[in-house]
Amino acid sequence: MTKKSKKGKKRQKTNWGELADELESQGGGSGYFLKDGKNRFRIIPEDSKDDKSWYADVTTMWEGNPRAKKLMRAIPLGLEETKLEYVVIPKSALKGIFNILDEGYDLLSGEDAHGVTISKSGKLLQTSYTVMPSRKEVDIPEDYEENELTLEEAVEEIEKESKERDESAKKETGKTKKGKKGKKGSKKGKSRDDNGEEDDEDEEEEGW
Repeated sequence: MTKKSKKGKKRQKTNWGELADELESQGGGSGYFLKDGKNRFRIIPEDSKDDKSWYADVTTMWEGNPRAKKLMRAIPLGLEETKLEYVVIPKSALKGIFNILDEGYDLLSGEDAHGVTISKSGKLLQTSYTVMPSRKEVDIPEDYEENELTLEEAVEEIEKESKERDESAKKETGKTKKGKKGKKGSKKGKSRDDNGEEDDEDEEEEGW
């Protein structure tokens, strides 16, 4: 009887960085996280008389290290559910919005204001963001769902949730390390994404 080959299938390399980005993009708390590609928003200030009432500083945690982020009060556009969200964005994206406002674009009025698109590309340390205004004014969606949190409350909740998730992840990592202790052939280091970025072929919505 001929013995069957014991040669197994080559194990596929898991892209942990991509999974981490995917997990972050799912959000699951008080914060709304940017997806890969184009993210369209209509900024909604908390106080119509205060031009600065739509953003705030927020600190998230990653592997025990604090990360300084910004929080933007806005309605994500093009989704099935229309709700006012607190969007976690990097400092570079907020700076891009400031530059657009400085160029004379109105992004903050209750009516007849432009929308803004934040495009995210790349992974991990290679992640980059670009910010563009809409070509035309964008109406605030009718009957959108309000957020029960104020901007200040959202900062507190997001920081609390981020800390809890990070502590939970460290505990799970500790369990994994104990389970793998003594195994040979393990390699240290972080996986990086070397896949090419796909072109965004989405059709432009009216006004963008």
